[in-house]
Amino acid sequence: MKLRSVIMLLFLWAVSMSGVSGQIPVKQVKHYFNLATLSGFHFMVSYSGHCKEVCRAGYFNPIPVTIRYKSFPAVAGTKFRSLFSGNRNFWTAPFSQLLYLFIILVLTVLIIRYRTKSLRHTNQILREKEKIAEEVRRQRDQLSLAHKNLTDSIRYAQKIQQALLPSDYYFQRLLPESFILFLPKDMVSGDFYWITGREGRIFFTVADCTGHGVPGAFMSMIGFEILDKIINDQKVDKPAEILNILNQGIAATFSRGEENILLKDGMDLAFCALDRENRLLEFAGAFNPLYLIRDNNLIEYKADRFSVGLGEEENQRFTNHKLSLISGDKIYMFSDGYADQFGGPQGKKFMYRRFRHLLLSIHHLPLDQQKTIIYDTFLAWKGDLEQVDDILIIGVEPLVAGNNSVQ
Repeated sequence: MKLRSVIMLLFLWAVSMSGVSGQIPVKQVKHYFNLATLSGFHFMVSYSGHCKEVCRAGYFNPIPVTIRYKSFPAVAGTKFRSLFSGNRNFWTAPFSQLLYLFIILVLTVLIIRYRTKSLRHTNQILREKEKIAEEVRRQRDQLSLAHKNLTDSIRYAQKIQQALLPSDYYFQRLLPESFILFLPKDMVSGDFYWITGREGRIFFTVADCTGHGVPGAFMSMIGFEILDKIINDQKVDKPAEILNILNQGIAATFSRGEENILLKDGMDLAFCALDRENRLLEFAGAFNPLYLIRDNNLIEYKADRFSVGLGEEENQRFTNHKLSLISGDKIYMFSDGYADQFGGPQGKKFMYRRFRHLLLSIHHLPLDQQKTIIYDTFLAWKGDLEQVDDILIIGVEPLVAGNNSVQ
């Protein structure tokens, strides 16, 4: 059955229920008549000026004609079977039942095809998500392994750095009245301290390498090695000359052949040489100053305004300061991490002004108590904020006797 025939059948059925009339131009009428008679439709058709009653009969006309239709129960005394007559019910007719079955089958097939397509699409999405999840798991495992290996390497570097740093026992043997507050930001630190004794003199320093973490730790190891050679092998005594040689040594370490490319990193430090017998302290500094507290007054010995190791100017020379000591003097050496820490009620830096005031307010206390107060003040100021840099502070009462011969 052609699609057009089906459409005409539905149209004629709608006409029979509504009781309206009209006309349709068509080429073939036979098929439509046959469709109409199968379901008991009644209508009139006229062409070439003639009108014929159509009831269960079909006609074929090869020429285009015009169908005039009108639904009615019966014509010229002939009893027709209408859709709603008691003799035949359209809804229970065999043809209608077949039509229902056909519609149900078509709908079922369409629904099944739609559901199948949806399920396939869903399964495809799930497979793609599973692939993505598997790739994420694989990359996560790789990152976890890389992180573990990196962390293990840094922990080992931390052990190496701790082994290079002077032990508390060694430091206390040389400077018995002293404290060290050392708070690395990461597992390894760019800040370091160093001390040694030779021929009745004590050499000690607080250094802050550029950056923190692993890069700073590498710089600190280089500083350890060069300082040991300068003092114990070359037998240099003056702090300024020690910094000059250290400056050249670090610049040479990072030079690159004829191009003389220098790594633009270095270290800021305060370096002291203590002659306890002559009550003399010599100091030289690269950006990091020295604080001396005497008779409730804080005296600042300023450092030179350039770093060690940058090699910016070949004729840069560090200044040597000499201090005559008296009993009760206390000196403080430090990196910039404490003063640069953000915190407080407004999230600002601690600043050197507050740091000097803090030292003046606690300098009369035993040095171990000073360390505790400085540490607690730092925690209270920092609050929940992140530590911004490595922190290193050393406090010393220099004229308290110790063992100068310890190597």
